[in-house]
Amino acid sequence: TASKRIRAASVDASGFDADAAPDAFDAALRSMSPVPARPSAAPASDANDLDACALSRYQSDLVAREKRGDAASAFRTGAGADAAAFVAGLAPARTVLQTAPGATGARAFVRLEAHEGDVCANALDIVLAEDSVAEVSVLIDGTRAANGFLGSILRVFCGARSRLTLTTLQAGCEDATVLDDAGCVLAEDASVDVRHFALSTGACYTGFSCDLRGEAARAGADVRYLGRSQADMDLNYIFEHRGPATMSDLQANGVLAGESVKTLKATIDF
Repeated sequence: TASKRIRAASVDASGFDADAAPDAFDAALRSMSPVPARPSAAPASDANDLDACALSRYQSDLVAREKRGDAASAFRTGAGADAAAFVAGLAPARTVLQTAPGATGARAFVRLEAHEGDVCANALDIVLAEDSVAEVSVLIDGTRAANGFLGSILRVFCGARSRLTLTTLQAGCEDATVLDDAGCVLAEDASVDVRHFALSTGACYTGFSCDLRGEAARAGADVRYLGRSQADMDLNYIFEHRGPATMSDLQANGVLAGESVKTLKATIDF
């Protein structure tokens, strides 16, 4: 059996700030004004009050996050905190891509590749300053990663009036496990266009969560999948509309062949 090695993702970028601070993403979240909690938000259930409304775990967590109101507390990725922490813990280092205000033409190509028994992990922060434009592409290549694991976790912040195009293509062999996870926060009039291509023949998981916090923020996701052999695809999308006049759009199209299966979940919270 081949020994497991942890490989880092390779990042080829241009047009981004070479001196980006390691905490640029966290600093960007702290700069956002908290969203006031809605007076009508349901209170947490009292276990001793038999007349209180019974809230599910999802509802209780949502109420707690809404009460806090700040972007840092509300932030999450589509695959959840445990999955994000697992991948971030495997990644040798976290990479930060940050643009300058008004910058255009920033581009980055991120490649994850693993061989038999290997682990390849990517932890990447993308921080767009106001009025900037960027394109980021992520390739997750597990076609030769039998019994291997490839995981990518992206934390994205789009400042006011910024534009991000994010493309991810994942391809894994039958015995590989692939996790593609991301969370995004949008400021005023910011937009993110996401394109996901799921082509794995093994177990693959895609998660994307977007906090449309600024007024007129927009998020779009275009998902294309091809299930072959015994592929097991799990896709989860979350759009949280906190700002006024925000818009989200999800399009998913694909083909299932052989014994492949797909689970697609989409949640829109207002």
